Amino acid sequence: MTVQTRQPASSLFGTPEIEMCDRCGMRARVRVVLDGGELYFCRQHAGTYRETWQQRMYLVKDLPL
Repeated sequence: MTVQTRQPASSLFGTPEIEMCDRCGMRARVRVVLDGGELYFCRQHAGTYRETWQQRMYLVKDLPL
């Protein structure tokens, strides 16, 4: 089985990559670094889950605008 990968549009056009919320697809404002990867969330969903992340001691970083 062959796995094909693609280059992100940002690397093709020289623009910064914009991450999208993993819950709703809006522009992400927060990145949460987990043991097995990372998740991205908009402000609304970040507010919903922030307390859980803090209790579990996950690294939470605000993304630049």
